[in-house]
Amino acid sequence: MKATTLLWGLAAIILGCSIPEARADAWKVVPSIAVEQKYSDNIFFDAENTESDFINTLSPALEFSEKTERLTASLKAQLDSLTYFDNSYLNATDQNYRGSLRYAVTQKANVFTSAGFRKDSQVDRDLGETGLLQEGGTRKNYTYEAGADYALSESMGMRLAFNGSQDDYDDPAEYDLESQGVSFVLSRDLSAFMTATTGRLSGTYNEYDQTNEQVGNFFGGTLSTDSTYKVKNYSGSIGAERQWDEKFSLFADVGWRYTDTTQESVQVYYFASPPLVFAETRESNGSGFTGQFGGSYRGETTDANLTLSQEVSAASGTNGATDRTIFRGTVGRRLTEKTRVDVMAEYYINTSVQDEVRPGSNVDEKTLRFNPRLGYQFNQDFSLEVAYMFEQVDDQANDSVSERNVVWCRLVYQYPLFE
Repeated sequence: MKATTLLWGLAAIILGCSIPEARADAWKVVPSIAVEQKYSDNIFFDAENTESDFINTLSPALEFSEKTERLTASLKAQLDSLTYFDNSYLNATDQNYRGSLRYAVTQKANVFTSAGFRKDSQVDRDLGETGLLQEGGTRKNYTYEAGADYALSESMGMRLAFNGSQDDYDDPAEYDLESQGVSFVLSRDLSAFMTATTGRLSGTYNEYDQTNEQVGNFFGGTLSTDSTYKVKNYSGSIGAERQWDEKFSLFADVGWRYTDTTQESVQVYYFASPPLVFAETRESNGSGFTGQFGGSYRGETTDANLTLSQEVSAASGTNGATDRTIFRGTVGRRLTEKTRVDVMAEYYINTSVQDEVRPGSNVDEKTLRFNPRLGYQFNQDFSLEVAYMFEQVDDQANDSVSERNVVWCRLVYQYPLFE
């Protein structure tokens, strides 16, 4: 997936926002700015080099949204300018652009699409999504999705979606990642058999391609190494969701997956004529459980969520893909009309699915994150957040444990226009 795909996706969203019908309904333009002061006692998230620093982040953003009876669309652009007090060479400006569109073609059929671009440079950029650390350095990330859902009857519906992403690293030592996937979900209202219950049957196919090209000197000659990982993952599951009462809901999906992994390595030595070429291909496959379980509670002043999921997913910045287990729990309570406290806890288990492909270079990490936050809403447009984060990564493959403590204060101001 190239950058042109992203541009076409954003163009579709912009054109969707220009549908004449949309002009008769609600639309917003919301500029905003956030200022964050953060202290980290381990900015490199290293097991030995635990250097601390203060980081200031200035985040201007602009968001456009529009909603009609048939159209829902949004576009958002944000810059994050990071300034380090002691380590100024780490200063960077990250970028994030995102757009989405959903349109009701008929009463039964909807189409949707989204696209995004992100440029980032932090070692913890994916920690809250995958539980994995990365090397520092600039990455360009492109994402897109397109699909449709259709009501087959009053009690049954279907959803088909295509998605893709691409990670390009400036560091030639990192593995670039390209992924594509397709998913299908068939759902049915089971209220005739079980109160307020919806059943679903789903199937997915994902393909991850990681490539790395390096050139270096070797005994007076040149060594060129091209490495490629290709992971194909097929999975299917069956599940249900039930609204137990007005406040409490439960869901569960159980299934099975099959994963096929191929590693190809080509080494060319340019110190002889003709050059020496060594090629190697290794294959591995396996299967395992996939699924998710969880529940949520929504009270007048308190809400909570608890989820457990198991999946195979890409491991950006590493080799191949990982079998990932995630435990996540959040609890929030509104203390006053303007004050709210939230507590989040996460635990990740990441293990490589390609152990037989390249022993000794696999992922085997356990990550713990704990984050209490206190928020205060001065008014509709001005808010303050004070938070603490403890994070620990236990890299069992390298027999190392890295930890860090982070505290921050964040002020956000927005000013809606043309409401």
